[in-house]
Amino acid sequence: MTDIVAVSRRSFVAPLATCVVGVLVMIGGPFAAASPIRWPQVATATAVAIVAQFAALRFRQGTRTVYFAWGEASLIIVAYLVPAGWVPLVIGVGFAAGHGLFLLRTNTRWTVSKTVNIATLAICGAAGAATVHAIRTGSRDDITPRLIMALILGGVVYFLVSSLIVNANSQALGILSTPLPSAIARTVVDKLPMVAGNVTVGILVVVLLARDRMWLLLVPPVAVLMHQAYVYRSRIADERRLWRDFADIAGSLNQLDERSVAVAALTGTLRLFKAESAEIWVDRSPGEARGYRGRAELSGVDVAHLTSTTAPAPTPPDASRALTIGGQRVGELRVWMPVGSSLDSRDNMALSAVADALASALHDALAHHALTKLAARSLHDSYQDVLTGVANRSSLLTEGADKLRAGGRTAVVLYVVGINRFKEVNDTLGPTAGDDLLRITAGRLAAFAGTTDLVARIGGDEFAILSELEGVADPLAYATTHARSLAEELTVATDLAGLQVAVEVSVGVAVGRADEFDIAELVRRSGIAMRRAKRGAGAIAVFDASDTPAGSVDRLSVLVDLREAMEHDDQLVLVVQPAVALATGQPIAAETLIRWNHPRRGALVPRDFVDLVDQSDLVMPFTRYVLDRALRLADEWCRAGMPMRVSVNLSPRSLSDPNLPGDVSDLLKRYGVEPNMLTLEITESAVVTGQPVVAEVLAALRAHGVQLAVDDFGSGFSSLTFLARVQVDEVKVDSTFVAAMTESAEAAAIVRTTVDLGRRLGVRVVAEGVETPAQRSALEDLGCFAAQGWHITPPVRAEDALEVLHALSDAANGEH
Repeated sequence: MTDIVAVSRRSFVAPLATCVVGVLVMIGGPFAAASPIRWPQVATATAVAIVAQFAALRFRQGTRTVYFAWGEASLIIVAYLVPAGWVPLVIGVGFAAGHGLFLLRTNTRWTVSKTVNIATLAICGAAGAATVHAIRTGSRDDITPRLIMALILGGVVYFLVSSLIVNANSQALGILSTPLPSAIARTVVDKLPMVAGNVTVGILVVVLLARDRMWLLLVPPVAVLMHQAYVYRSRIADERRLWRDFADIAGSLNQLDERSVAVAALTGTLRLFKAESAEIWVDRSPGEARGYRGRAELSGVDVAHLTSTTAPAPTPPDASRALTIGGQRVGELRVWMPVGSSLDSRDNMALSAVADALASALHDALAHHALTKLAARSLHDSYQDVLTGVANRSSLLTEGADKLRAGGRTAVVLYVVGINRFKEVNDTLGPTAGDDLLRITAGRLAAFAGTTDLVARIGGDEFAILSELEGVADPLAYATTHARSLAEELTVATDLAGLQVAVEVSVGVAVGRADEFDIAELVRRSGIAMRRAKRGAGAIAVFDASDTPAGSVDRLSVLVDLREAMEHDDQLVLVVQPAVALATGQPIAAETLIRWNHPRRGALVPRDFVDLVDQSDLVMPFTRYVLDRALRLADEWCRAGMPMRVSVNLSPRSLSDPNLPGDVSDLLKRYGVEPNMLTLEITESAVVTGQPVVAEVLAALRAHGVQLAVDDFGSGFSSLTFLARVQVDEVKVDSTFVAAMTESAEAAAIVRTTVDLGRRLGVRVVAEGVETPAQRSALEDLGCFAAQGWHITPPVRAEDALEVLHALSDAANGEH
């Protein structure tokens, strides 16, 4: 058992000093009294002090016994009857005798604290008697205004000194954590009405003793009524204290560390319910729990950490609460009360409230811990290739962009290495041998690269090395020679599956200044060169400005045709695919897609021409064209009484256009569409290059009120790091995971994690490619917000979309 925290430390100096001073004033007081003593008065005064303690008000208030004695009243009466020096002894004896009689009646034990209380009251009595003695004049039996004033002030001093001593001792013992001045002030405010009542009763008794003792018979009924008033007021104050302390506990639980939450909960529970000990058990897995135990000591609250496969308890707890949230158990809270103490109905309600707050806090802490681990693993996986241990494509794009920004006019070279006939290795020797070859190649590349070079795996059998060529007179010649050496280093016999296999590679080279290109362009150029080398141009090939892929003339022809098609509405067809809320079945959005009915090539889907558009100067006009068509359609739906959010896929290059936010705003105004009815879908590749203009365009779009969605989340570049970089309103789960989730536990885990992450980040999660009822049911069970796919409805022509949306809405209303 290891200590986690000690809330306070005890010191016995103050209580010991109290006892010493109390004994001295009780013993020395009678010797110091100058006036002669009248024993009948001493006996009467002692009897008054005994009655004041024995008849004290004691009642249960929550988990504690409240004790109200007639201290101020007895001080006034005793100070009136006996000399000042005898007052401490009479009050001390009265407390001991009166409290002793009560303990005998209830069969309870005398404790050390009772001895400290005797000394405390003796000191208070000495202070009060000294005040009376200093002010009063004349005969002891004369009732004068001066005597009344002296007795009142004596009672007030008695109360103030007792408040000081009690709070000081409590603070020294660690029972009180409030600063001493604040604690005394609160005591004065809480007990002032009771003190006033006690002083009034004491003065009344003194006056009746001097005037007519028959009227003393009226004092007991008055005292009983005052006691009832004290009880009521005390309980009201305790109610306030209970819920104030509960609010403090709830506030202290606002932490994301499990241990901190447990310590705060145990500390608050022990203090709130005056419990002897408490335990919190946090469910980790079936049959295993992590425990925290707190014990209330004179030193405060000591909390210890427990680890066990079970949840042992030496004795059954006096109260326990299962910690559940949303029907899911996260642990248990157990409380043990001191002997003779128990929880009443009000305390049980408060304990249930504490348990609910604790369950929520522990759930958040556990979820935060899991998400932190997931984020760390995702961050690691998002920048490192799991198989080979080198950087991955995402890391190359991110770190490469940083290198280019920092490089200025420094020459850089990117080598892209492709393993020739890698598929044959997999087909003949098996995927394990293929994985071994990839690991061996990565190790050789890392050994060949310089200390400042960046090595990455960017595809199945493709690797890249990014190098700076600072101080190199002829960068192209140096890169060519270096690439040749690299190819020779890799083209060696390799032992795979017990066989010597001849491995060959092709190396593509792209050279330029760091300020001339972004990293994506370097990857494109060196990839083109590598593929030319594979086609037989030699082991290495250097990208040249005249390098163009095969069929480039045909590609240019397609772009010319597309430019003409955008000027007419009879070729480019807008189709939409609605998404429905899984909880209700109601359509909530529609993704817009473009189909091209080419007059000579027939029907073309986006993958047949969108990549060409992205690499041309047509990307910006084409983006504006699709946005115009989508917003026109949204306006038509709104006018037909079916307002629906539309989403449009953006090319990564579109985000490099600083005019895009202004164009989007103009189109929204033209069609009178609210900005939040437009969602722009982007991928991580749009922002990993780190271009400042991309961040500015995204910020401007959000400022206009347009919503952003990350498409194909969970595949490719998409990761938690992307969500940390870009604020989005929607996450679209990639269809490959949705298709596999009913068959693959790994795919289901990815979808579940994405749904939980979206819920915590406050973003919508939409599943793409829902093809079967089983997939939809699984998504509903996970709490996914929405879905789209052929099971919901296939893509439909824009002119038919309104009818489909109404049908989906009518079906949802009929079902729900």
